[in-house]
Amino acid sequence: MKKFFFPLLLPLLLNLPLAAQDETWRDTVDNLQRAFRQVSRQVLPVVVEIDVVDIVIRESPSFNPWQFFFGNPGENNPFPDPGESEPREYRQSGLGSGIIVDQRGRTVYVITNYHVAGEADEIRITLYDGREYEANLAGTDRERDLALLSFRSDEEIPAARLGDSDAVEVGDWVLAVGNPYGLESTVTKGIISAGHRRGVGATGGNSDYLQTDAAINSGNSGGALVNLEGEVIGINTWIASQTGGNRGLGFAIPINQVKESLEDLISLGRVDHPWLGVNINTAIPSLKSQMGLEEWAGVFVFNVYRNSPADEGEILPGDLIIALDGRPVGTAEDLMALVDGKSTGDRVKITLVRGGRELTKTIRLASKSESPPWPGFTLAELTQELRDRMGLSRNEGSLIIGDVQERSQAASLGMRNGDILKSINGKYPRSLTEFYGALGDSRDVRITIVRRGFEFTYRLQIE
Repeated sequence: MKKFFFPLLLPLLLNLPLAAQDETWRDTVDNLQRAFRQVSRQVLPVVVEIDVVDIVIRESPSFNPWQFFFGNPGENNPFPDPGESEPREYRQSGLGSGIIVDQRGRTVYVITNYHVAGEADEIRITLYDGREYEANLAGTDRERDLALLSFRSDEEIPAARLGDSDAVEVGDWVLAVGNPYGLESTVTKGIISAGHRRGVGATGGNSDYLQTDAAINSGNSGGALVNLEGEVIGINTWIASQTGGNRGLGFAIPINQVKESLEDLISLGRVDHPWLGVNINTAIPSLKSQMGLEEWAGVFVFNVYRNSPADEGEILPGDLIIALDGRPVGTAEDLMALVDGKSTGDRVKITLVRGGRELTKTIRLASKSESPPWPGFTLAELTQELRDRMGLSRNEGSLIIGDVQERSQAASLGMRNGDILKSINGKYPRSLTEFYGALGDSRDVRITIVRRGFEFTYRLQIE
């Protein structure tokens, strides 16, 4: 592709005569316009519209004609009430965008977001020239909010050129291509506003987003973010907006992350991301103060998933992870990024703080599994203000349960957010340090909580 150079240096323009300045400015604008046109012509044919249908079964009251016309049926009711609801099928339609990334034989592959088509029952793809195809779900990567679709065609279908998102810099021109609100083949322009936006967004997962002010709206999800070379550098995924409309805060998954997943999606239909097996958060100053960890920066471990790599490697709730393979970990996002950069089966050295001492544990990363977290909740120390607001006396406990984890034994037994933890194995912890010290590496504990003045005791076990 022809490259365009834009002489936008203001001092050079100001040193030119007025007529020359006008001509130079017009040339610059003309070059930029030609670039936008050429990129649009290249990219529009490789961005598709995706229409999906989710089929939902819901219970609906059965229709009783006797009751409709005559009120509550009596003994003479010729249409007895069956006594239960009738399941009915409802079709929920959705709309998004996708990018043609490959064609192998007659099979054409389209990448989009998981939240667009990852759970759809019916998928239809419409190309730029109007051709329509029924598509199948070929693979998913929920961690990165990606879904791979496929359809069959005897004709050659153009595929996108995938660029290098690591080469993107703040201030670069970009175009967003997609189908907002069903308005097919829409192109908007903007710049890269920021990179490495980690830990933001509704999708979660392991994406490290590019931020752009190019207009992105509902229906753009899964569409292309491209540079002025016509290369896809990101997949438009979500926007920060209170109204649902564009506010100049759009976020795209960098294409290099997509390329890391693409071959596995095509060949296996899935991506096995490495997993450590901990429920974590960045250690904030108040937490570090309560745990006596002021001199370290790191990630606090609230829960460890049973039989996970962390569990097998003897990481415990209450540990502070400060490094992975010698690389400092300052935030939860740092740790997620470092783990995601590894492969399943890799051995990593985790440096952590426990009881005021630094320890190193060797962990073998594995694929994520569905296992319950231990102990299954998070805790915070009660402040006097909170104690006064809740009307709690000193002898009712010093710790409040803040987040009972789904699929945990604590949740199944009935523990709730806001419960006051009074004792663990007969000990009465007055601080987080005392609680995690009492928990240690135990696999069988009795916990007494206070709820609205009543005490409840639970036995939590790891089998």
